Amino acid sequence: MRPSDERETVTRHVAYEIAALELTHELYQGTRDRFVFEAFLIHVRALRDFFWSEPRSGSRASDVLAEQFFTHVGTWRRTKGQKDKVIVETWNPINRQLSHLTWHRIDRDAFSDLESRVSDLYAVLMRQWGLLLATVDHDTRRWFEDAVAEKRSEVRTNVAIRAR
Repeated sequence: MRPSDERETVTRHVAYEIAALELTHELYQGTRDRFVFEAFLIHVRALRDFFWSEPRSGSRASDVLAEQFFTHVGTWRRTKGQKDKVIVETWNPINRQLSHLTWHRIDRDAFSDLESRVSDLYAVLMRQWGLLLATVDHDTRRWFEDAVAEKRSEVRTNVAIRAR
């Protein structure tokens, strides 16, 4: 487990992803804007990996994972459960359609309609977020809750400023 000060500091980055996911979901529901949709998917991807990926080596060795906030990684591995169907079904399509240009975009059989999955993805990730908060120790929960409150205000202020 990483030192307490590192874990507390990185909670702000996780909190940003939560706050940005909430805001992009809300904005997309109101606008169906393609740029907002893609921003939403970026935050889906970051949080999906945070909740369900396991430690890797190489370039992914420094990824922040939910299990790193537990003394025993098995606690989160048991608690998080299996990936929800919408996570499994969208994992590769999000990677393919978001990160680079691919020929799959013109193949209707290979292309996934991710826009129709927005509400389901949001619900699953927010459920995992609640599960994480309910499972981590008191101090970690407080770090996350304080950081999310701060980041919610920050992302909403930034969007309001840009909208002027």
